[in-house]
Amino acid sequence: MVHPPADEPPPDSSARDEERAFLVTAALGAALIPVAVGVAGLLSVDIVAAAGLSFAAVFWGVAACAPLVALLHCFLRTQWRPLAEFRQSQLKFFTEIGFTLTTRRALVLAAIAGLSEELLFRGAVQTALSRDYPSALAVILPNIVFGALHARTLLYAVIAGLVGVYLGVCYHLTGSLAAPVITHALYDFVALVWTRKAIDAAGLQVRSGRADSSDSSTAG
Repeated sequence: MVHPPADEPPPDSSARDEERAFLVTAALGAALIPVAVGVAGLLSVDIVAAAGLSFAAVFWGVAACAPLVALLHCFLRTQWRPLAEFRQSQLKFFTEIGFTLTTRRALVLAAIAGLSEELLFRGAVQTALSRDYPSALAVILPNIVFGALHARTLLYAVIAGLVGVYLGVCYHLTGSLAAPVITHALYDFVALVWTRKAIDAAGLQVRSGRADSSDSSTAG
């Protein structure tokens, strides 16, 4: 039997390292779900009642994703220097998360982010604030924190906060938490898939198994 030299990893070690980094990232995101449920309980918010899953919620959740995808399309092609530099920093970040963004991984991460973040920021916090504050404040206040938690850069924090406000408005208008969950998850999936394509087109290499734990979020 031929063994690889001691200073070279086994042929499949890179794949194992990538899968391990992916699972850690997914677990960190999923850990927000019980936190959201706990916060909802403390704030006396009935998450199940807020879900409001219906055909209309699914329709508006999908429809509300279209403007976000259109803006993402423009972002990936703009040559305006601040956004072009930000785009490059985003691509660099995704080469350092420790794993390749396969379609399966993008789907899992998008679903986790859509569910966990919407449960907490819209389902628990926005619902609770809406009982005592005007709708505008109930929508805006949680997204100051939402943006801050995505603050890899100041620009990213602002963009994430504005997207959060958009999702909050979606929740407010539909009265269904399912709508922003679907919008968020669908947008993140498209964003991750397009990011993978942009990384490939730029000829960038992903650093396997070296996840950056400074931000457990992915696309948003």
